[in-house]
Amino acid sequence: MLRRVAVALLLCCFATPGQAAARDCIPADGPPPPLAGDERGVALKILRCVRGADAVGAWQLYLLGDSARRDGDVVLSTRLAAQMFTRQADGTLAQRWLLRDRIAPDEAGAWFSRKLSEFDGLDADGRAAPLLVLRFVAWKDEDATRGVDEGDDAGRLKIVLPGGEPPATVMAVTGTLDDERHTTANDTYFTLPEPTRRHVERLLRAWNRDQVFLSADNGGTFVPRRQKRH
Repeated sequence: MLRRVAVALLLCCFATPGQAAARDCIPADGPPPPLAGDERGVALKILRCVRGADAVGAWQLYLLGDSARRDGDVVLSTRLAAQMFTRQADGTLAQRWLLRDRIAPDEAGAWFSRKLSEFDGLDADGRAAPLLVLRFVAWKDEDATRGVDEGDDAGRLKIVLPGGEPPATVMAVTGTLDDERHTTANDTYFTLPEPTRRHVERLLRAWNRDQVFLSADNGGTFVPRRQKRH
């Protein structure tokens, strides 16, 4: 058991000969495959494409959104999706998995955080294990004419680690007061290897320390609490 945990930790932290560091896609990668649309079948736009290689082969990950509005330098979407593919021997792309999300009725928009998301992680089988961070924001004082509230004590983050069914997720909601902040995770998250969960906790601690996003420390541990079932 200890050996398996140690192997998983090493795979998460270091590149292996079969792994290519994740990079943004380039025109030579060819045209994108058919990509996800929204519930109405309207195609989502490509916000970013990331590529790499793992034990399965070359992969491409498309981050998608409807790009509903712009607030300064931030492009806000009301619907988001992430779609990962493996390149086949004939050059075509076969889908590995697809994730979808959308904003709550009282939110202004959301985006995939370029600064906080990670793409070079591997699971214990050598498969790419990205850590996607979605940032959700509301309007300042609930007034759309004032733009979005991007403060480190406003809005929420959703950390998604694909691969499980359902995917492992951590939800961190912030606020100006300590008792407004709470950080929870779904059941799948608690089945992840301990090194992976400790990595997420270190990220939450670092984001809080650097005032990137103020999250609940849950008694100084930054261990997400289990989400309540309704």
